[in-house]
Amino acid sequence: MGIQFKRSESTGAGVRRVASELVTAAIEGVERLASGETALDSPQGASLIHETRKRCKELRALARLVRPGLGPSYRHTNRAARDAARELGGVRDAQAQAATFRRLVRADPTPGLARATAPVAVLLTERSLAAGRDVDVDLRRAAILLAGIRNDIDGWDLPGGFDLLAEGLRETYSRGLRGLRGAERHRGPLLLHEWRKSVKYLWHQNQMLQRSAPSLLGPTADLLHRLADTLGDDHDLVGIGELLRSSEAEVLPEAALVSSLVAIGVRRCDLRRRVLSVGSRLYVEEPEAYLARMEGYWRAWHEHGAEVPVGGIGDLPPG
Repeated sequence: MGIQFKRSESTGAGVRRVASELVTAAIEGVERLASGETALDSPQGASLIHETRKRCKELRALARLVRPGLGPSYRHTNRAARDAARELGGVRDAQAQAATFRRLVRADPTPGLARATAPVAVLLTERSLAAGRDVDVDLRRAAILLAGIRNDIDGWDLPGGFDLLAEGLRETYSRGLRGLRGAERHRGPLLLHEWRKSVKYLWHQNQMLQRSAPSLLGPTADLLHRLADTLGDDHDLVGIGELLRSSEAEVLPEAALVSSLVAIGVRRCDLRRRVLSVGSRLYVEEPEAYLARMEGYWRAWHEHGAEVPVGGIGDLPPG
């Protein structure tokens, strides 16, 4: 997937190329799901749903990066990519919750936890399997929404240079910084979920800009990815907790509910500590300083070419 911008192309041309590749991959994913070649409730189906939704989220990150340049097209592109991902959201959420609960139980050292929480695991698995049925209409609508984006891309009239990216990049970083500060002050799960969205957008945008400074932005993108995954696990645990407190879980033994809720609470405290520790380092700069640094990478890339290794003479490759 050529999500990274190239030095040899103008910024506007790079945006159109990346957008085209992303929307094409998303449409192909939807078509494969609709064809029935992969069962939606199988591990392969879950992986394909995840990858298809990821392409939609990358499209939204790209649209946000160049929002001022897109003008009126931004709203249509963002909404269509969002709604296409949502068509698979119910399936993905149920699958993710079941998988997250399994990981939670495996990672928890409490003796006998797997046995005590087995009824909860069964309920989540059954919900995951049920969510994988009867999604034909959802898939058709997702394909129509994505085709609309693909038809619009060639008409995007975008300027070149870093200026096309500056405002969108600053806003994405600023939202993430506000999300971190909000999470530091309050413990509400909604704040962490909103922060996660900004972290994921910044992760994808760092991937797009990675060739400007790969030794610096590559590790940063990886860390943003891991931060987003941790925030995602917290979101899944919140959803499982809400389910276990609902009428749907009344059929479960009380011991299974209590054991599960305690394990969820303990793990969420640990996850919160971890995301604040890493987030405080990823968002250490003020937005203007962050933007100046990113622009500096961009200009160095275009003025001096691709980044090359440095070190002692004996450590460097020829040329």
